[in-house]
Amino acid sequence: MSGWNNPTIYAGQTRIAIETNDWRVLDDLYSYTLRFSGPQLNAGAILNSLNPDRATEKIAFTGIFESGGIYALITPTFGYWSTKTQGGEFLNSGNIILTSNINQARPGRVEFRSYNDDGNFKFFSSIDDFQLALDPYRGMFKTQKWDAQHLTPALILKLSGHFGPDAYTVVSPKTVTRQP
Repeated sequence: MSGWNNPTIYAGQTRIAIETNDWRVLDDLYSYTLRFSGPQLNAGAILNSLNPDRATEKIAFTGIFESGGIYALITPTFGYWSTKTQGGEFLNSGNIILTSNINQARPGRVEFRSYNDDGNFKFFSSIDDFQLALDPYRGMFKTQKWDAQHLTPALILKLSGHFGPDAYTVVSPKTVTRQP
């Protein structure tokens, strides 16, 4: 896959041009490269695109972002499920759901949308470190809130447009600054 406005999908000798510049469609198309890149990123968590109908805020970062490059912001949210057994007992559980928002960078800057309303992110330089940071929160209910004491674990990935193990590279947190 390549391009942002009117991207092209390549499958062998076949080229499919998608005529749209709707960020929601583009976000979904590129998120498929993440979902099918292998188990390391989601490691047992569900990986979803940002839901365009939920309340989100725009957030911007500066750093060594390639002009025209496609980048993804990966953050966790909490999922919750409840069911009633045949005996009438309620079973409740929670899980981590990873959300991705994808956008094209301008020189040295990229903007994303996020559910996170406080903006307290802790970026990681590897998928393994990111997964370790999520471990204490697995199985929690929605009552957990990300805040200044519980920074939101996050990754910024540069996407290649390929499926498989070369679908992305992790952007070093040392090169990223959040803009007010």
